[in-house]
Amino acid sequence: MSENKLGNAPSTFFRDFLTGVTALAGLLALVFMLWRFGELNKALFTTYSFVVYVPEAGGVSDSSPVTLNGVGVGTVEKVSFDPARGVKMLLSVRDDVSVPANFTVYFDRSFVGQTSLRLGVPRGADGRPAPSKDNVAADSEHDREAGDLFTTLQEMVQEPLSKLGKAADGIDTLAKTYSSMGDQINDMIEPRTLAQVDAGAAPNIRSTIARVDRAIANADQWLSDDTIRADVREVVARAKSFLDEAKATAESIKMAAESADAKIADLAAQGKQTLADASRTLEKTGDAAAEIGAVAAGINKGEGTAGMLVKNPDLYRSLNETVQRLDQTLVELKLLIQKYKEEGLPIKL
Repeated sequence: MSENKLGNAPSTFFRDFLTGVTALAGLLALVFMLWRFGELNKALFTTYSFVVYVPEAGGVSDSSPVTLNGVGVGTVEKVSFDPARGVKMLLSVRDDVSVPANFTVYFDRSFVGQTSLRLGVPRGADGRPAPSKDNVAADSEHDREAGDLFTTLQEMVQEPLSKLGKAADGIDTLAKTYSSMGDQINDMIEPRTLAQVDAGAAPNIRSTIARVDRAIANADQWLSDDTIRADVREVVARAKSFLDEAKATAESIKMAAESADAKIADLAAQGKQTLADASRTLEKTGDAAAEIGAVAAGINKGEGTAGMLVKNPDLYRSLNETVQRLDQTLVELKLLIQKYKEEGLPIKL
């Protein structure tokens, strides 16, 4: 009897050990489930609650986890429907977590079917988080438009898609430009005869080359004709002779012009000498006029033999008019000489 008890002792110990391990595993599983569903957080942390209204629940139910930018911060206490404001969700968040008042709401569905309520902090223009200065207060209520993973992905790819659309438009414009350039290049190099160009078609590279080839052929034909070359040489000889004659004529004209210049210079010198002689004559005439004036004064006084003539009034008047005319003539001659000095002699060749 004692041998049987000693023989069964190892099996009993092994059985008790497995029972203890199974109980410990179950306890750990219970702790994990309590932590996973937020029950453990309630027991370990103090929390505060607030209400979020969304148009749809999106698969969120009671005890669904609540995350803030991917970090677990609480659970959904209760989900109910409010006809006036949509789906009402009562959230329980740890007291040590401050949720910005401008939070966003998204539904995050896992592959196993569980949906969590994800709270997010909006981002600014620089792409960095831009939380508000105010935080969510306990027992407060907030209305939000909830999105899901598809909405998130759509927002993420919206800007790249818009850029891709602009790039596609640019590629389309570039393709049209290259297509137009290709049409122009094809039009420039497509076969086109001179007859088509003469009929009104636009010339292109091939028609221009054909025209150049024809011009070269005509030039070769023209240069190979002995008669044409002889005529050209004769024309060139005549042109050379004409140029020689024109050169000789130009030399003659040049010599005649030089001779005319010399003659004009000689006439100008003679004219200056004539003006000088006329000036001296004018001075002598002035002296004579002065003497005549003195004689006339003596006559007026009745001095000398000529004074007797004064007694005759007719003779006196005639002599007086003669003196006045002579004085006028001297004045006009002096003005004429002054004019020639300023303007020169009017010489016509």
